[in-house]
Amino acid sequence: MEDVNQNESQQKAMKKELRKKILDQLEFYFSDSNLTKDRFLKQEINNSSDGFIYLTTFLHFNKIRTLGANLKDIRKSIKKSDVLELSEDETMVRRKSPFVELTQKDIDKKTIYVENVPSKIACEELKNYFEQFGKISYISLPKFQSTNQPKGFAFIEFDQKIDSKKAIEVFKDQTGSLDDEPIGKFPKANAQIIDLEKKILKIKNKISSSKAEPSGDEKKNSVIKRNIDSDNELDKKKKIKDTKTEKSKKEWFSYLRVVSKKNGLNRKKNFWIIKEKKLAV
Repeated sequence: MEDVNQNESQQKAMKKELRKKILDQLEFYFSDSNLTKDRFLKQEINNSSDGFIYLTTFLHFNKIRTLGANLKDIRKSIKKSDVLELSEDETMVRRKSPFVELTQKDIDKKTIYVENVPSKIACEELKNYFEQFGKISYISLPKFQSTNQPKGFAFIEFDQKIDSKKAIEVFKDQTGSLDDEPIGKFPKANAQIIDLEKKILKIKNKISSSKAEPSGDEKKNSVIKRNIDSDNELDKKKKIKDTKTEKSKKEWFSYLRVVSKKNGLNRKKNFWIIKEKKLAV
């Protein structure tokens, strides 16, 4: 009986977490920040006389589909919202307040440039970390088209300008001077890194293939050794690995450089100026 109750509690908790994620995503879709950039959704709202959009529209959105959301989950999520409302028949949704289109200048003032972002850090992790400074409207993690690898920097747009200033101030000491060379990867540098990684892999493969083939007894002992590890031991190793990964991610935040978007773009510009000067010498 206890197991049944525990299972029901877990399912309720999972459903609650799912609906929170759905609501966060829907509120993001309808935010001033996103609607300023999202032509499709903005056009859908403009085409509607009362600003309502059918809930079924969002079932085709990749992030909603990834969550595995259905219409019932979407309806129940919206009922918890302070910024969205359902139509009387609960088939459509709209903002409670009118959409105010932002200018690029307004957006830039609320946006910070974050440098030295680890390749394994996802948008959600950046969001969770930087939300300590205020509500986040939008996060961009640029990637190279050729490799789909992160470029090593991000743009984070806050809901309020004052919150972006808070983040910049906290990271002021570790950000350093604007004259410092950026750590983030840029196209030419990334191409060199990829080429170097290929060369290293080639050398490793050569070393590996040149090693002597183990004897029959060695192979047998190796198999026996692997079989000794129990499931509990494997779980223990996994937990240690997960802990190390989490610790590594947290440590990376202490190496981030944070400036305003304007100063960040200037850093990139100065990066290329310095590179061109070095090549000219």
